[in-house]
Amino acid sequence: MPLSTVGGGFFNVNVEVAAAARRHIEKRFGDGQVWSLNPGVPEANIPNGSGADYMPMLTQVLQGWEGLGEDFDFVYFVGPQDFARYLALDGNADMQKIEQFFDKRLEYDADLRKAVDKGLTRSAFRNYYALKASTTFSKGAHDKWNIVRALNERRRAHDCQ
Repeated sequence: MPLSTVGGGFFNVNVEVAAAARRHIEKRFGDGQVWSLNPGVPEANIPNGSGADYMPMLTQVLQGWEGLGEDFDFVYFVGPQDFARYLALDGNADMQKIEQFFDKRLEYDADLRKAVDKGLTRSAFRNYYALKASTTFSKGAHDKWNIVRALNERRRAHDCQ
């Protein structure tokens, strides 16, 4: 899940999308059948830290004791459909819906107002959530993807031995 605010994203929305994606996955597979490692929960927050601070710990968690990612059956990367579901986008005037979401949220969300005061614009928010919001545009998600890719290579090589 991309949590960064780079490029027009808003941290609180990204955290909410992560939670909604988790609920969707648990509903799909059964909440007793799936456990989610979600970096968007408050307990995962590293005070004064950055995404780079998570990588050594996350790498160890993902690789597991044997270095094969044996504790995970699948990894889910949040994509455009997760953001669309959260923002109620349906393929009709979606950019306008995102602008309306922004305007409405700006009325009551002090954190969003602070982000606007620091430079977040309505158009940057709209463009991010219409065109970029997914792990595709996240450097941290690419790092995690590469970790999972390496683990899959290790698993395949291990299974062939």
